[in-house]
Amino acid sequence: MSERTAETSQRLGHGAQHAAILLQKENLKMKYENNEQEQRITRLTTQAKKLEEEIKVKEKKQGAAPRVGKGDRKSVMAELEEKIRAVEKKNEGMKRTIL
Repeated sequence: MSERTAETSQRLGHGAQHAAILLQKENLKMKYENNEQEQRITRLTTQAKKLEEEIKVKEKKQGAAPRVGKGDRKSVMAELEEKIRAVEKKNEGMKRTIL
């Protein structure tokens, strides 16, 4: 136990100590979840960029003419971007709760 935690424990009653410990645990859990969300955002962004690059390479190999399934790729990209926005929104809410 750190000095600061020990000092706080001495000043607080048993119930307050328990509440403080619960808050610390909750805070750590939220930080962990926040980190997981940020990692998920990074993975989704990377996946979207890779798909975009693959599309460009395939179109380049086939010539300048766009492929027939381009609408499908756009919908996949839109879905990924929507997932990213949803995760970022959830992440922001979690950050506000932590602070």
